[in-house]
Amino acid sequence: MYGEAGNELLSDRAAIVWMTLPDDVRIREVSSLISELEQSATLMAEFISEKQKRIEYNNWGELLRLYSTHIFFKIWVYMNL
Repeated sequence: MYGEAGNELLSDRAAIVWMTLPDDVRIREVSSLISELEQSATLMAEFISEKQKRIEYNNWGELLRLYSTHIFFKIWVYMNL
C-alpha cells in the first residue's frame, strides 16, 4: 500500500537499525530521505493541481459548447420566424 515504506522506516524495529549507524551517516541519510519526501510532496501537489485544471477546463469547454448551441438555436429560431 502507498506510504507503507515510510511507516516501516519509522517503526520500532527500524529505530534499532538506525541507531546502529554512525551519527554522520544517520544525519546524511535522514536529510536525504526528507529531501526526497519534500520532492515527492511537491510532485504530488503539482499533479493534483494539473488534474484540477484539466477538470475545470473540461467543464469550461462543456459550458462553452452548451452556450454556443443555445445561441445558435436562438439565431435559428429568429431567422425562421
